[in-house]
Amino acid sequence: MPKAKVTDILNDPALRSHTERILALQEQERQARQRLGEIIAAIGAELIAVREALDKLAAKTAWLRWLKQHVHYSVRSAENYMCVARFAKKFANVCDFFVLDPSLLYRIAALPDAIVATLTPDTLLTDPRTGKQIALREMSARTLDRALDALEGKTTPKKTKTDSAGVLISGETREEVAADAQRIMGLLSDQLVEIRKRKGSLTGASKQRVLESIERLRSIVLKWPAWATPTAAPAGRTSR
Repeated sequence: MPKAKVTDILNDPALRSHTERILALQEQERQARQRLGEIIAAIGAELIAVREALDKLAAKTAWLRWLKQHVHYSVRSAENYMCVARFAKKFANVCDFFVLDPSLLYRIAALPDAIVATLTPDTLLTDPRTGKQIALREMSARTLDRALDALEGKTTPKKTKTDSAGVLISGETREEVAADAQRIMGLLSDQLVEIRKRKGSLTGASKQRVLESIERLRSIVLKWPAWATPTAAPAGRTSR
């Protein structure tokens, strides 16, 4: 009895049709990404021209006012675009980098020229956190940040552990509690200064939660009976 012919389901004609369509769309995606990089560089070049003109003809604040009123870019966005434009003028292989996600492109464009000259989208970089080597084009913005910081010789500052005893309110009298609260607020202020130096940004939800926490604390403090100042009895009268 002849053996039944074994068919490879992955080579099914219907599946091949989908595969070919996906590959064609992937090429369109690659071309669209490259086009986006080219557009970012072109916008950056125009922004540079406007800034140079305004710096010559008007006060320095004119640039900021023009950004806000006419093109509606934040200063950070404008700086990113201009950085890519300068990057595009320096390096002949810039088109290779235009296929990267804009967040990666901005980071590469901001690097020292000597480091950029050693990179391509396919360069394998080591993530210091995991020790794994990953192609630059496949990295997330955060992973790329860590890898590039290591390339530039930057080290991540060690987090300092706060003594838990320093954030406890243990006073038995109102004055002691006030001193504890003042010390804790001082520690918090110091930490906020350090946090401002870190990368990234807060999401809208995170900002809202912080504001709600501050408002809740304010409400509790204002209504807490322990903070009320005892009313002195009028002279000549004794309390019963």
